[in-house]
Amino acid sequence: MDPATNVTALALRVATLEVGLQELAATSTLRTLVAGHLWTLQAGIFVFLMQVGFALVEAGTVRTKNTRNIMIKNILDACISAVAFWSFGYALAYGTGNKVLGWRHPDGSSSAAFFNERDKVRWFYKWTYAATTATIVNGAVAERTKFPAYLVYSFLLSGFIYPVVVHLMWSADGLLSPYTYHKILGGDGYIDLAGATIVHVTGGLTSFLGAWMVGPRIGRFDIDGKPIEFKHHSIAFIATGTLILWVGFYGFNGGSVYISDDLQLWLDTIARIMMNATVSAAFSGLTVFAVSLMASRAVQPSDTFNGVIGGLVAASATASVTQTWAACIVGFLSGLAYFGGSRLFLWLHIDDPVNAAAVHLCCGCVGGLAVGLFATNDGIRAAYGIPQPRAQGLVYGGDFTLLGTQVVGLLLIIGWVGATAFCMFFILLVTGNLRSSRQAEEVGLDVAYHGGTSDELPAQEQGVFVGAINKTIRRRLSSSGFGSCRKNVQWWRSRSFLGLPGFQKNLKRTPLGQYALSTYEANYLMEDTWHMDSLPNLMYMGVFDGHGGTEAATFAKERLHEHLQDSVAQNGLSEDSIAEAFLNADAEFTDLIRTAFVRSPHLATVGSCALVAVLTSQATLYVAGLGDCRAVLGTGSNGRLKAVQLSEEHNVNIASHRKAYLEGHPEGEAAVACKNGMYRVKGKLQVTRSFGDCYMKLLEFNSAPLFPRFRCPAPYHPPYVTARPSVTVRQLQPSDRFLILASDGLWNYLGSQDAVDIVQKNVRGDVARLLVRTALQRAAQKHEITFEELMQLPRGMRRDYHDDMTVVVFFFKQPKPSDSARAIDWEGSFHRRISSASSRQGDDSRDVEMGEVKEEENDGRPDFRNLPTLKVTRRGPIHTGSSNDILSMPTYEGRSFRMSGSLLDNVHSPT
Repeated sequence: MDPATNVTALALRVATLEVGLQELAATSTLRTLVAGHLWTLQAGIFVFLMQVGFALVEAGTVRTKNTRNIMIKNILDACISAVAFWSFGYALAYGTGNKVLGWRHPDGSSSAAFFNERDKVRWFYKWTYAATTATIVNGAVAERTKFPAYLVYSFLLSGFIYPVVVHLMWSADGLLSPYTYHKILGGDGYIDLAGATIVHVTGGLTSFLGAWMVGPRIGRFDIDGKPIEFKHHSIAFIATGTLILWVGFYGFNGGSVYISDDLQLWLDTIARIMMNATVSAAFSGLTVFAVSLMASRAVQPSDTFNGVIGGLVAASATASVTQTWAACIVGFLSGLAYFGGSRLFLWLHIDDPVNAAAVHLCCGCVGGLAVGLFATNDGIRAAYGIPQPRAQGLVYGGDFTLLGTQVVGLLLIIGWVGATAFCMFFILLVTGNLRSSRQAEEVGLDVAYHGGTSDELPAQEQGVFVGAINKTIRRRLSSSGFGSCRKNVQWWRSRSFLGLPGFQKNLKRTPLGQYALSTYEANYLMEDTWHMDSLPNLMYMGVFDGHGGTEAATFAKERLHEHLQDSVAQNGLSEDSIAEAFLNADAEFTDLIRTAFVRSPHLATVGSCALVAVLTSQATLYVAGLGDCRAVLGTGSNGRLKAVQLSEEHNVNIASHRKAYLEGHPEGEAAVACKNGMYRVKGKLQVTRSFGDCYMKLLEFNSAPLFPRFRCPAPYHPPYVTARPSVTVRQLQPSDRFLILASDGLWNYLGSQDAVDIVQKNVRGDVARLLVRTALQRAAQKHEITFEELMQLPRGMRRDYHDDMTVVVFFFKQPKPSDSARAIDWEGSFHRRISSASSRQGDDSRDVEMGEVKEEENDGRPDFRNLPTLKVTRRGPIHTGSSNDILSMPTYEGRSFRMSGSLLDNVHSPT
């Protein structure tokens, strides 16, 4: 054979072989790529399975009345995060642009990367991370967050806040990208393969801020600030959810490994991640179990479950770059971090139902910092595909380069997420879109927002009650402030019931003084509420004690001050204008109940006592009351201050009041019935003046469809109660120190002088809480149980021991001397001995200081910001602290109540 022919044939065979080798290499590369993408997709499915785990953990942790709400939130979380991450989140995270944000496609094209349609595999896997970040927050703010707030923070977190963190730390051109050399830091960049800090610290810090700003759940802390444990819906759900999360973390931690051509190295890296994650979770769970056992000899199952999750969170950063012995240490440290963090946050009164902040924030920080200690060169090379890593952990002889980089990166994440999340929640808070209403929270978000609970029959009944009626009432309510305070709505009102029972506000300053506030809940649904508004020349204070439901008290809180504003604008600030405001507010509430009566007749039985104090800059104090709330003035120059009661108690259990009431009503003795030693009007109410209680005022509400058992018995000659308040006016003197406003729950156990003595001896920020605590101690003593046992009783059961309590203590600024020619003369104070033989407390007679009331109209009237003149008329003797003394009684003429000197003389009954 010709040598030339042989050479040609050989060259042809070599070329054919080269082509075959190239095809084989391409096929091998394609198979590697396909295998890698299949693993990424499979890992993404595992990560998405974590949504099921989070949902079960959260549903098992919350109370039964909120399970539907938490489940639908988790479903919506996946939907919202998918829309946000597809539309622009992915572009911001992984697009090219600058070191902070991306917006162009990573393939080098100039087109925008929004509404991603190209890198589908990567998008799916990274979206599951974004969804996880948003889901973490759900549990921390569960059971008291409005739906608009949830939708907003889920969208912004997964579409903007989290993508910026990703671009900074994970993208190729990010500020701390691990794929580029950083001259200042002297290393490759930030090491966190699976997002212990990028995902979990972001979600954990947002959870912390959300739980802090939305405030504790109602009843989470007692009057002393000690936590009260809520019963979990299902420990089985929590355990199952934890195991599902454990499985999901294998995909979460292993799916981000660099797809190497060396399949054996790739397989070994994934296997090491799985093993390290398992060991870290095990050590963390055992650490929490052991520490809990040593600390309290009782282990909460949820703590152990969270310890396991915390170990997996920390392993997200370390599992790929450390050896197994280091994973044991990381697990141990993360267990301690969770245990300490959860106790610290609880001590700070951060109510996080699932301890998301402790699990994800604390343990995520442990994982991020542990990289700087235990990371190996081989681990970084295999996980990231970096040929020659420039830094490693301190334990392996590295310098502080890697640890310093981790610290800088962690601070950068905390700074960005903290600032943006705070602004986000703050805006939701000040706009009133963060926290659910008291009624919704107490009845349960399932009923309030989703029409029922797991028990379908009560769901239908309660759904009408809350969903339809409260919706109608809320639509009519206004959240504006008094007068020009409309422009300065007190945004903290959405937090006004935080952590009840045991909520308090310590000495808030106002132009006319400062006040302390405390509330404590006994009923399953808190029926007390309050309203404080401050202007430079006016202070409005209101305490409202509902009965039969919360609607009347809520309505009075929201609308009474607006009616007073309108009345004052027309007629000036006077007793008559205040009475007119009360009557107009009650008439509006009656009209509202009339529209809902056919659908919800029981609303006709809902009412509220009310106590309002208005203080002007000229040191004139107006006190108006309905029912048995009480206002007490602490006054005196030297030594022990004396109690002066400024309000009247309209309660038929007070003998003198009952006598006057029976004398003024045509039914006589038939108008009041005695049941179990308690007198009640028509056997229904103890009070003779109130908001609402329409069935006691108008015949149309004492008939069908109101159930017969709720109706007043025959004979029926309404009205039996009125909304006309008793009004007291006092020109404050330098000796007048403070004013106490409280619902009857406090006065059932404290006398007026007792309360004044407590305030005088304990002038401090939490003095209102101290009054409530003293009353609770006396309640426990009366019922022969310990104070600690009373504190542990659940809502509803506590009502057998005491009533709801709301207390306001207002400390006056030292008043300026008034012009004697323009001031009402209150200097003629005197002492009068009052007989208290029929007092509810059974006190003996006592000396109390009283103010003299003018009997004639005063021509030298004080001026109130150029408003019409004051009119001061007699209302009878001032109530002096004895529970059976009264200011004045209504007289019954024909079929209407008539008050002397009133603006509106009659409250007519229907013909």
